[in-house]
Amino acid sequence: KRILPNMSDEDFDLFGGDDAADTAEYEAMVAQQKADAEAKKTAAKKAGPVLKSSVVLDIKPADSEIDYDELIKFVKDIEMEGLEWKATELKPIAFGLQKLTVLLHAVDDTLSVDDLVDKIEGNEDLVGSVEVVSFSKL
Repeated sequence: KRILPNMSDEDFDLFGGDDAADTAEYEAMVAQQKADAEAKKTAAKKAGPVLKSSVVLDIKPADSEIDYDELIKFVKDIEMEGLEWKATELKPIAFGLQKLTVLLHAVDDTLSVDDLVDKIEGNEDLVGSVEVVSFSKL
């Protein structure tokens, strides 16, 4: 295997000094290959469809005395790239306690659902726990 395509076996000297022209030619070839690979990678990303997932979260309150409207407002006010809120519903659990069920669409390449869950769980005054109920590709 030759380093440069225009070199013969006699031109290749393992123990000799580097020829500046050969080194420059080699570096130019490597730079061109990197540029071609990067161009192919970006073209592949742009050409494909945007992949989305439909996610359903169950958000359980921290205690039974919270304001559910405040919980809904807190959750829907979260903005992240690739996040699209769809629907919310309060469902009874037991003894007057309710959980908030949220449907959202997430762009797979830009949004980490784990980061979203961590952000929601960050408000310990309102949120007791968050569970991913379903995660399906659209």
